[in-house]
Amino acid sequence: MAYFRKRGEKWYFTISIPQQDGKYKKVERVGGKTKAEAENKYRKLKNDYENGTELESTKSVSVHDLMDYWFKHYVLKNLKYNTQQNYAGVIKNYIDPFLGSYDAKKLKPIKIQEFADSLPERGLAKHTIGIILSVLKEALDRAVIPYGFIKHNPCLSVEMPRMPYSVKRNPIKILSIENYNKILEHLDYNNPIRLPIIIAFNTGMRRGEVCALKWSDIDLTNRVINVRHTMIDIKHHRVEITTPKTPASNRDIHFGETLYKELIKFKLFQNNNKMLFKKYRNSDLVCTKSDGSLISPNTIKYHCDKISKELNIEFHFHMLRHTHATLLLEHGAMPKEVQIRLGHSKLETTMNTYVHITEKTKKHTGDIFEEINQENNSSV
Repeated sequence: MAYFRKRGEKWYFTISIPQQDGKYKKVERVGGKTKAEAENKYRKLKNDYENGTELESTKSVSVHDLMDYWFKHYVLKNLKYNTQQNYAGVIKNYIDPFLGSYDAKKLKPIKIQEFADSLPERGLAKHTIGIILSVLKEALDRAVIPYGFIKHNPCLSVEMPRMPYSVKRNPIKILSIENYNKILEHLDYNNPIRLPIIIAFNTGMRRGEVCALKWSDIDLTNRVINVRHTMIDIKHHRVEITTPKTPASNRDIHFGETLYKELIKFKLFQNNNKMLFKKYRNSDLVCTKSDGSLISPNTIKYHCDKISKELNIEFHFHMLRHTHATLLLEHGAMPKEVQIRLGHSKLETTMNTYVHITEKTKKHTGDIFEEINQENNSSV
């Protein structure tokens, strides 16, 4: 509740200002010569504050409170759930411990550069460091415009730290064909994880994309899957079907006879179950349980962990995506084609992820050119 009082010839009002550790402090401001002027100024300032057009403090606001304000007023309102969770982790684990207590108005580029330079020492990959600095930059950008809290973004002149050779991306893990077949043999046809595994192995689709796949997304005649949705788990055992995280994730994936036969069989299986179950949960989803209920990303994780224990093999669902890409590259697929098929925004991501394939094919590439030389010499 607002509080107004007259002191001398002017009226004053109070407003709550964010302080350290997310707490708020009531601050008194000059309103005008009349109570009506003070009330109008209070309402305008409160409206601007709540809509993110102004963030003020009598003396200072910590980086912690600035990040908290940005997260509540921008991230939670504009970004997808998974991105919100990732940003929250970045702020809590990296930005807050190092910069949280600093006065945001006095934060200098040198201090942020020191922060950036400290990240490789924690064993973080270049990609992860890039995300951390990107989150900080985005928040400080909005602190300039539209919030008008600081005059310039001190993050703009900060450079990526030099990465020591010892900090390398952990090698990706793939599934052998032998273990893939062993998993399929282990699973009963009614097992809800069986079809998702087959789809991921044959297309390289992500877990959420597989869960959100609809029959209307599949052209069985031309054997093309249109990836247009992804499913995410949110709190309290709820799920949300939304658009993929990047424009590149919207893609068309061609598939072959093996997956085609599995899809046809499962469609018949679903149709039969519609008559068997009195309370069949009808939907357009491809991957469902016997009663038609959906399969969530968490459901897949649970079953993959169970398979790993039962068969005593290392297995998680994302290994299917890595295996798909690795097999394509090993058998001569162009990296650009694999990038588009996987839905990577940049070719660099594909090449960095599957650098082990590049190393493996170096000798083969040299052998190919030597064959060209041999053919050329024999014709002379």
